[in-house]
Amino acid sequence: EAFMAISECMNRNVYSLTRSAIREYSRLAADTPGCIRLTLGEPDFATPDNISAQAIASIEGGDTHYIENSGARALREKISEFEKSRNGLNYSADEVIVSAGATEALFMALTGILNPGDEVIIPQPAFVLYEQIVKLAGAAVTPGLAFGSDKHIRISYCCSRDDLEKGLDRLQRFVSRLRPDG
Repeated sequence: EAFMAISECMNRNVYSLTRSAIREYSRLAADTPGCIRLTLGEPDFATPDNISAQAIASIEGGDTHYIENSGARALREKISEFEKSRNGLNYSADEVIVSAGATEALFMALTGILNPGDEVIIPQPAFVLYEQIVKLAGAAVTPGLAFGSDKHIRISYCCSRDDLEKGLDRLQRFVSRLRPDG
């Protein structure tokens, strides 16, 4: 046969991923009268007029072409200036990367630094996608298990610095400090 089955061409790590139920939860919340949806990071308001007007002006001005992979240079320069004036951090525009959102940024960062066999400790509770990105990179996830046990550690967003330092010898690469609300 001239062509392989698509399943033979896929990254093997794809088969270990767990499908997120967030869209189903969101649908159920939308169908439940009086329910407040806390499922997706979608704002509950329309795009403000000044932002819409700027987007329209950019389109009408011909700003409709591809930009550098790391983001629009002018934006990266502004971010660099902001970080220097606000936080005393000296990063050139070439050291700044702008992404379309947190998921893309996490995917770029984690797949860029993780290798098969690395371990990532993800504080709980966490957005389900964090674990999926780690698995796609071929790394292992240590989820919220009992802190200090012989086999596993749990580092959550509420642990102390001392607890974190005790667990550092067990880390191989990366500790994610992101939470669904942070």
